[in-house]
Amino acid sequence: SDNGKIGEVGFDMASVFFQVQQNILRMKHFKVSKKNAYLINGEGVAPLIISKQAQHKFADFPMDISLQAVNGNISILESITKAVKKANGKFSMSLSVKGTVNKPDISGKFSADVQELQPNDIFAKLTNVKCDIDFKENKIEIAQLNALADGEPIMVSGYLLFGQRYAPKDFSFRVFTPKESVPVIINSLQIRSSSVGKLLPIMSDYTSFKNPSKAMIKTDITLKGNSDSYDLD
Repeated sequence: SDNGKIGEVGFDMASVFFQVQQNILRMKHFKVSKKNAYLINGEGVAPLIISKQAQHKFADFPMDISLQAVNGNISILESITKAVKKANGKFSMSLSVKGTVNKPDISGKFSADVQELQPNDIFAKLTNVKCDIDFKENKIEIAQLNALADGEPIMVSGYLLFGQRYAPKDFSFRVFTPKESVPVIINSLQIRSSSVGKLLPIMSDYTSFKNPSKAMIKTDITLKGNSDSYDLD
């Protein structure tokens, strides 16, 4: 197929060949691309979990799925999500899913080098964004996620551990501003400045809250927990 869309993402070329027999998907060939935007290849075998009966029947059926994205332009985010106004940079991804539905074994890597990212909220603009995410067995780990907000560094690290059937089991994420405060803008937040000090003691400029709400933040905060509870330090 030529010139179409998958959801909100446009493509110049899509070539897919697959077979479905007894609820088993066998993807012989999968290729979708858009010039100067991305090229995605994939293949593999996996059960189609379309009912509770199928989930039980194929719980131990071996999966083997692989996906690769090359020559990726991060501007694709402008089509995928309304949270991004503008993005300029490159990305690549390799992902392999093996194991079973109950005990998945994920491996791969996502990397991005973004010169400029303009979200619709939180930050007016981020520059020099470096992102490396590793997929290992049943764990997604942020090896590197650094950026500059108004010239000041902000860093994110952490991991998400999956249990059976891809259910989140354990997680820990840290957001850290190692030097000076960074500016944030929250368009959807309306808070009276008199209450900010009690709610958000990390704010260094309480009087700057307006509509949209603005503040300078210097923080070192960690969110960790599991599927039942979490702590914020």
